[in-house]
Amino acid sequence: MNNNPNYRSCNSYDHNDATTCNCCVTGLAHIISSRFCCGDTIGITFFVDEGAGIFTGRFRSLENYVLEIEDLLVPGTTSFVPLCDIGSIEKGLPLQEQPLQISKKKE
Repeated sequence: MNNNPNYRSCNSYDHNDATTCNCCVTGLAHIISSRFCCGDTIGITFFVDEGAGIFTGRFRSLENYVLEIEDLLVPGTTSFVPLCDIGSIEKGLPLQEQPLQISKKKE
């Protein structure tokens, strides 16, 4: 329990046996659950120092803050991706085998 009067818990429940995720992950989980259906194309962005990579696949489910996605990295496979590892989620991208790569501009 946090005694700070400005502290706001993201979760409406408390579990002693589980580590709860932060507000960003909880919010992202809510948006995914409300806006994606099984079979929808979903894009996942991973940010790195050099830029970002956007991988697309077919959304299957979201359980315990872990996405289940088919054909994300290799066609015919299923990937399980923790939400805390994701930079952003994209909706409306076409399904493609090669990830989109975005490089940072060199100054």
